[in-house]
Amino acid sequence: MNTTETILQFVGIKGKTMAKRFFFATVAVLMAIHANAWGQGDGPYGQAGGPNPMPYGPNVGQAPASYGPIAGPAPMQSGESDGSGMAQASGPAYNGNGNCNSGNCGSDWQFFGEYLYMRPRNAEVPYGVVFNGPPDTPTAVPIQVGRPGVADIKYDGSWRAGVSHSIDECNAVVLTYSHFQGDDQDNIATDAFQIRSMVSHPSTLTADPASAFLIAESTYSMKYDLADVDIRWTFDDECDTKLSLVGGLRYASLVQDFEALFTSSIGQQLVTSQIHFEGAGPRIGAEGEHRGSSGMLVYGKAMASFIAGQFRGAYNQSDNFTANIVDTGFNAPRIVTILDAELGIGWSTPNDRVRLTTGYMLSGWFNVLKTSDFIKSVQQNDFTGMNGTITFDGFVSRVEIRF
Repeated sequence: MNTTETILQFVGIKGKTMAKRFFFATVAVLMAIHANAWGQGDGPYGQAGGPNPMPYGPNVGQAPASYGPIAGPAPMQSGESDGSGMAQASGPAYNGNGNCNSGNCGSDWQFFGEYLYMRPRNAEVPYGVVFNGPPDTPTAVPIQVGRPGVADIKYDGSWRAGVSHSIDECNAVVLTYSHFQGDDQDNIATDAFQIRSMVSHPSTLTADPASAFLIAESTYSMKYDLADVDIRWTFDDECDTKLSLVGGLRYASLVQDFEALFTSSIGQQLVTSQIHFEGAGPRIGAEGEHRGSSGMLVYGKAMASFIAGQFRGAYNQSDNFTANIVDTGFNAPRIVTILDAELGIGWSTPNDRVRLTTGYMLSGWFNVLKTSDFIKSVQQNDFTGMNGTITFDGFVSRVEIRF
């Protein structure tokens, strides 16, 4: 049990409902903080008298004549009087034309950290099945009498972190690093029948006791690392809506490691597969958010990355009699398309210096060399058509601090 699972089980989040309970618990925390924080203190959405008493519009809040007959209201700094004897509340300023003047663009630095609770899909590897003959023809389709053993990575914790620095009023440089790693262990066993390997080369299966497996165990891991350098251009930043376009570069690395160990009455057989991908390329996308009058917000993101890189695969089969029964590899240059989408809710403090958000994210990797496809290609001696898809999905919670 890893540290993440220990912490989550300590607070009562475990089992198949782990992801749902984690998500709704985060939402409940946001609502509780919102109810407490927005009931006190000053701010543009404020308690101290409520929102700015001057409504928006070209003919409201005209300055006294001493400001001049044509020039209109003189600009007021934070804390200055608006002519009514009351100090103007500090906070986002609205200039009436939708430009970046709400105060959100103006944060020089933004630091954020995210906890991701996600899993890969469409990446499972069936490795063995209990069968009842025919043992004298190993290459024939077995008659299954039990569930297949499947290496399938479940939900696991990962993280994402980054920093943003404003170039000017509407543009910022954003640096982001993401890391995911998931692991799985599985096994099957039989006393009355045999286990047929689904990952061994079929020509190596025999009817003698060396292929009469009684126990099969698998270990499977997958991890990716992403490094993004982006320019974020905010083209619409009114008091309640913010829309941005994002463009930049992404570095991506994907590692898939699999092994299966089969035990018979006279020995063991080991099958391993390693696939590594590394590349870089451009990415584009859009972000948007809509804020309520009390700090609550909804947000959405959509990104597309086009990564030019190289897949390197290696397959090996051995036993305690022969070091290398099968030893082969495959290299393939690919352009991998990565599509990311995220949707969620959040809350910010009255001065927008601290934000808490939680949401659901999807990520699809297309034109990928997958472990299951690679093993089938070795078994069939056909290395064409290996252009699969792996998806990741799960929940994300984010803390952001702005200066």
